Amino acid sequence: MEGRHCDDGVQKEGGWVIISIWLWGCQLNEPEAKVPDVSDSIEVYSKQPTYLQPIFPKSVPTGLSSLSSASCGECHTEIYNEWSISTHSYAWTDLQFQAELKKPTQNGGNVEWMCVRCHTPYWDQLPQLVVDLSKGLDFAATIPNPMFDSELREEGVGCISCHLGEGVILGPTGTANAPHPVQKSEALLKPEACNTCHQAEAYFPDQNLACVFSTGEEHAASPQWKDGQSCQSCHMPTVERPTVSGGPVKSNRRHFFGGSRIPKSKAHAKDIEQMAEYYKHGLNVSIQPFDPSNPVLRIDYENANAGHMLPAGDPERFIRIYATVTDSNDRVVAHRELKIGSIYQWYPTVKLLSDNRLAPKEKRSIEIDLSFVDSGVFDLKVKAEKWRITEENLVYHELENKLPSHVSFLNLDEKITIP
Repeated sequence: MEGRHCDDGVQKEGGWVIISIWLWGCQLNEPEAKVPDVSDSIEVYSKQPTYLQPIFPKSVPTGLSSLSSASCGECHTEIYNEWSISTHSYAWTDLQFQAELKKPTQNGGNVEWMCVRCHTPYWDQLPQLVVDLSKGLDFAATIPNPMFDSELREEGVGCISCHLGEGVILGPTGTANAPHPVQKSEALLKPEACNTCHQAEAYFPDQNLACVFSTGEEHAASPQWKDGQSCQSCHMPTVERPTVSGGPVKSNRRHFFGGSRIPKSKAHAKDIEQMAEYYKHGLNVSIQPFDPSNPVLRIDYENANAGHMLPAGDPERFIRIYATVTDSNDRVVAHRELKIGSIYQWYPTVKLLSDNRLAPKEKRSIEIDLSFVDSGVFDLKVKAEKWRITEENLVYHELENKLPSHVSFLNLDEKITIP
């Protein structure tokens, strides 16, 4: 039948080119929309700042059957045992983090993909992959991750978070005797290895969200850094021992990653006790000699041991110092309470309201006027606590009796005589 065709006809008429398209009895085939895949996700993540980029998938080194920390522990037993009670190993299962993860943004969206980057940093730990952010950071379009490993996610910040290279295991010294390829990486001993998560400072006004983790910059401005101390100098102290069970004794590092020593659970509270001999508390408190001729009691407190602000990290953390003077009848004659930390307004906009944290080596004093007190012998008690979450937020997240909110780390008791 004439005229029944689907190709384009081109006719010249009066110097004009006429293109006629015959559609009778046929259908044009439109190209199908591309289904997003892993390559699209890698492209999206690659455009994000470092603290929002997961560790992209890498080839499993020859000789390893698994990327799990537990499998590493089959040979690196002592190191694995230390890591297993570290806060890194609780990064995903931490009840406070899980509660925070469920909070919606002011737009009704969520930013889970942003938060999990530092708590489950490796690609295979992510159940969903972001493929499009055109609707906003809190309305990310995602696809299921074909490489997701739920057991690996439970490990939080595990061995592969720092030690996995492309088809090799990265180590600070390197060796040719391992059952898997090893590549020397001096970067493991530098702050950059920590700052991918511990230096994440940014504001996202559309989501009314802020990341205020600036420990890396705080350390870079510290006397400790000027003296040549890295993050690892304190948080991964050196030790002489075999790197692998039955191997030769050599210099390596503790993997407790000790910090505030606030336990993540009641069970963790018992485990964490073994860190005490390796990690000092950052704050020192001392009672100065009392001079009756100048009846002002002075208590000094100092960020003596932390190479960053104290407290650091999560903006909810704070330190409380209590100083109480009682008489012989146990009646309180003077009391001072001090809270050290930063306070943010989160709604309706994010704003820092106050910050009285201590810089490294900074010293301050609490003064208590006793000039109004009659003569006698008095008891001075000084107590200090580290808090990871306020009592109000503990209730808000329904975490009462589930999560240790704080730990007491200092108790001083001294007699004061006023003639």
